[in-house]
Amino acid sequence: SNHERAATQRVADTIAKSTGDRTLTDTADILLCTVNEHENRETQAAFGRSAPPAVTKGRYRYWDYGVIGGARVVHAQCEMGDLPGGKVVRAAIDSWNPSLVIAVGIAWGALDTEHAIGDILLASPLVDAAHRAVKPDGIRPRGKQFPQTDSILQITKSCYTDWNNLHGGSAAPLHVGEMLSLPTLLDNEDERTRMLKAYPKAIGGEMEGRGIVDAATEQKRDWLLLKAICDWGMKKNVNDAQKEIDQRLAAKNAAEFMRFAVENGLAQWAVQQRVSHAPPATSPSSNSVTMTIGTVSGGTVIGNASTVNIGVFDDGSKKS
Repeated sequence: SNHERAATQRVADTIAKSTGDRTLTDTADILLCTVNEHENRETQAAFGRSAPPAVTKGRYRYWDYGVIGGARVVHAQCEMGDLPGGKVVRAAIDSWNPSLVIAVGIAWGALDTEHAIGDILLASPLVDAAHRAVKPDGIRPRGKQFPQTDSILQITKSCYTDWNNLHGGSAAPLHVGEMLSLPTLLDNEDERTRMLKAYPKAIGGEMEGRGIVDAATEQKRDWLLLKAICDWGMKKNVNDAQKEIDQRLAAKNAAEFMRFAVENGLAQWAVQQRVSHAPPATSPSSNSVTMTIGTVSGGTVIGNASTVNIGVFDDGSKKS
C-alpha cells in the first residue's frame, strides 16, 4: 500500500542519513537546472542551502536539497547553450529518474515597454527559434513548439497567486507566454527586431531551454521553464555593474518563486506522477525476513520503529 511504501522509504532515508549510503534513496522527484553563477547561487539560497551536499552520480555532480514539500529535489549545473544542457539533463534523468525537470534562471525580455527587469516569465509554449529560414524578406520559423502541460501551468499560476498575496500584491509580476530558445547570445537591437517580427507573440527568450526541454520530452518527463528578465536582448554591456545587479535580481526572483511553487504544489504533483507510474508491487516468496528498525534500549525497541520486509520476490529480485 502507499502507507507501507512511505514507511519503508522513511526507514531507507533514516539509514542513508545515518550511514551515508545513498543506494536506498537514489532517485529524485524534481531536477532543477541552472547555468550561470547568479542562477546557481540564488537557487541554492532559495532552496535553503547555501552549501548543499554534493553527490556525484555517473559522469556529473549534483546538489541534493533533500525532501521539499514531500518531493526529493536535486540540482544540476548545465553548460551554456542547448546541446550541453541537453546532455547533462539526459544523464541526470538516467541517474535520478525525476518526474519533473525545471529550468530556472534568467532570460531576456521582449516587451521592454510593458515589462520590467526582474519580471518572471513562464514558457507556454517554448519555441525552438534556432531552426529558421533567413529569407530576403525576413525570418521564417521552422522550429518545433514544446507545449506546456495544463496541470503544471495551472499549479504554477495558482501558486503565484498565493505567493503574490504573501507579498501584499507587490511580488515580481508573472507573465505567461511564448518564449524563444536558441543557443545564441542575443545582444543586437537589429537582430532582436528581426526575431520579434518573426515571433510576434514572444515575451522573451533564453539559450538553454531547447536542449533541456527536448531531453525531458524525449524521456517522457514533464518540464517547466521559468526565468526572470535580466536584459532586453540588446545593450547588455553598457554598464557592467548594473548588468550584474540586474542578473542577480532576475535570478533571485525566479529562484524564490520556484521554491514556493515546488513546496506548495509542484512537489506533490511530481510525487503523484511517480506513484501513478510505479510498477505494481510483487508479493514476496517464503524466503523473506522481517526486521524492525528503531532505537534499541536494554533489548527493547523504543521511539519511532518501522518494520521492513526484505526477501527474494517471485521475479528473483531482492526488495524491501
